[in-house]
Amino acid sequence: MIYLKNFQLLSEKEEYHLLLDEKRRIFNTIYPFHLFALDQPLNFEFEPITIFYGDNGCGKSTLLNIIALKLQAERKTTIDKGIYFKNYVSHCSYRLQNQDQLREIKMITSEDIFDYLIDIQAINSSVHRKKDELCEEFLNYKYQDSSNFIHDYEQLKNKVDANKKTMSAYVRDHLKTNNIIS
Repeated sequence: MIYLKNFQLLSEKEEYHLLLDEKRRIFNTIYPFHLFALDQPLNFEFEPITIFYGDNGCGKSTLLNIIALKLQAERKTTIDKGIYFKNYVSHCSYRLQNQDQLREIKMITSEDIFDYLIDIQAINSSVHRKKDELCEEFLNYKYQDSSNFIHDYEQLKNKVDANKKTMSAYVRDHLKTNNIIS
């Protein structure tokens, strides 16, 4: 289902007039102005699958950021591309179709994916650490004398559990979650 039908960037002339109207005349950067500037506005027609490709630094991510900001897409990572970025975006235009079916607009960036993978890695490390601790606990309960646990019901219960089960079963039963993501 296509929701974004087309998106139009500014022409060189439109960019020029926007910059001319700008009250702040001190420019460290005018990004994204002049990045996509052509005589005619650059118009993108979207299909069910639209692919942007090109060399590093050619503007693929910038274009996606412009589109996401204009559509007010929900995103995890914040974007701060300078004082002129929002001004540029506010003058771009787009057309949606099938809006009645559109529930939410999200942008997933590579940073979001890397953050997610790092979170999974941290959770996974925590699960592995807990498994190692439970293996050690199993061995302690299995090979210690029962009289050491006679006054502590929980420890006695763990001792009986360790004697009845294999290490794998003990760890699995005592681990709150064996899943990386719960």
